[in-house]
Amino acid sequence: MTSKERVKTVLRHEEPDRVPVGEVYIDYPIVEKVLGRETFCWAHARTIKALWGGFRDEVVESQKKDTVEFTQKVGVDVVTVYLVPPKNQIILPPTKLDDRTWEDNAGNIFKYYEETEDIVLVKKGNKTVTTPAQPPPDDSEWELWDYVVAKLGKTHFIIASYGGPALGIGGYYTSAEDRFTGFEQRLIEIFENPEPHAEAEVRSALGYSETVKMLSLRGLDAIRMSPDYGYHRPYCSPALFRRAFLPGLKACCEELHAGGLPLLLHCDSNVDVLINQLVEAGVDIYQAIQKYEPIALYKQLYGDKLTLWGAVDCHDLSTASPKEIRQQVRGLIKQCAHGGGFILGSSHNIMISTRYDNFMTMLETAFNDGKYPIHI
Repeated sequence: MTSKERVKTVLRHEEPDRVPVGEVYIDYPIVEKVLGRETFCWAHARTIKALWGGFRDEVVESQKKDTVEFTQKVGVDVVTVYLVPPKNQIILPPTKLDDRTWEDNAGNIFKYYEETEDIVLVKKGNKTVTTPAQPPPDDSEWELWDYVVAKLGKTHFIIASYGGPALGIGGYYTSAEDRFTGFEQRLIEIFENPEPHAEAEVRSALGYSETVKMLSLRGLDAIRMSPDYGYHRPYCSPALFRRAFLPGLKACCEELHAGGLPLLLHCDSNVDVLINQLVEAGVDIYQAIQKYEPIALYKQLYGDKLTLWGAVDCHDLSTASPKEIRQQVRGLIKQCAHGGGFILGSSHNIMISTRYDNFMTMLETAFNDGKYPIHI
C-alpha cells in the first residue's frame, strides 16, 4: 500500500496496512540531521535573509530536492507543498542596522529572535515611499509544488495551505502589531457584532470550488486552513462560535467538497466544546490536537465522521525521553487507530527544539506498533 492509499483509506474510516504518519511541516534541524547537510526547508530567518540577498534560486532548489529526499528517507506519508517567490518578484532588501535588526525604505523595523529563529516586523514605518509595482507572478511560483508532485504525487498524500476564506481570527515574516494589537481589536468587534463577520466569511468562500478543482488537477489531495479559533481554550463561547464562525466554516467545507478535496483544519486550541460544530460544518480532518485534549472522546463520539491527526506532544518531543515518546505513541494508537480515521503526528509540527532521537522514536514506534490489526 502506498502512502497516498494509506491516508485515503483512513479518510474513508477504514483500516489500511498501518497507521499513517505525517507532519504539516518539519523545521530544518531535523531535516539537516537526516540529510547531513544544510537546507532551506522550513529554515525561518535563514530563508528570509537568503531571499533578501538575492539567492532565490538557491533557496528553491534546496527546498525542492531536500523535501523529496527527506520524505523518502524517513518514510512519512504526508508531504506539504507551497508556492515560492516567483523569479520575477522584485525584492528590495532592507538595510542592516545591527546583527539582528533591519530597516526598509518605508521605515519598517524588523528584528530577529533567536528562540524561534524568526524575523518579525516589530515597528511599522511612517515614511512615504514609492515602491515598484510587482509584476504578475510567473509560473515559477509553482516550481516547488510541481517538482514535489512530479516526484511524490503518485505515492504520497499531498497537502497545501492555499488561499480561501479568512476562516477565523487569524509572507515570510510575522507582524507583531497585527498579531497582538490588531488581533485584540478584531476579537472585540466579533464579540460585539458577530453576524457581519459570519456574512463576510460566507461571501469569501463562495466560488472557491473552482480554485479547488484547479488545485486538485495540480496534484493536491487536501487543503489545509488554519483559523486558530483559540490558544489553550477557544476565544469565544460555543454560542458565539455558532453565530460568528460556523456559517463561514460550513460554506468553506461545502466549496472544498464541491471542488473534490477534503478540508484539513489546523487549530491551536483545545476545541472540546466546539468539536461538534466542526463536525456539523463538514470538516474532514482535525489536525494539531493537543496532549490535553480528550482525543479518546473525540474518537468515541465522532470517529466515523472526523479523521483525527495528532497528538504527540510537541513539548515532550523537545524535552522528554525516547521511552516516554514510545509510550505516548503506543497509547494514541491504542485509543484512536481502530476503524481508521487516525493519522499519527505531533500536536502542532516538528519544531526547531525537537530532539532527533524523539522524532525517530515516534516514527519507529508508529511503523512497528501501528500495523493493522492493532495488537497493543
